[in-house]
Amino acid sequence: MDLTYVAVALVMLVDVSGSIDTREYDLQRGGIVAAFEDRGVQKAIWQQQAVAVTVIEWSDVQRTVVPWRILKDADGATRFATEVAAIKRSSAGGT
Repeated sequence: MDLTYVAVALVMLVDVSGSIDTREYDLQRGGIVAAFEDRGVQKAIWQQQAVAVTVIEWSDVQRTVVPWRILKDADGATRFATEVAAIKRSSAGGT
């Protein structure tokens, strides 16, 4: 088993319930993308040596749309942002 020390583990939850319209969904997803493309955030990741991140969409069910990733540098943060940008909404279900 390969273990990596991470300074922070972030679980980002995106609401995809029926009360969230496309604009609101795009705002949530876009905020995650913008954050991980930000040079200040990328520098903070590098200074921490490693952070773990995942994205889960939830409504009446939960779905992991980006499994755990270990980010160690700006390139990793950019790859993660690209992966999040490519997500298609998993549900427009109930609450």
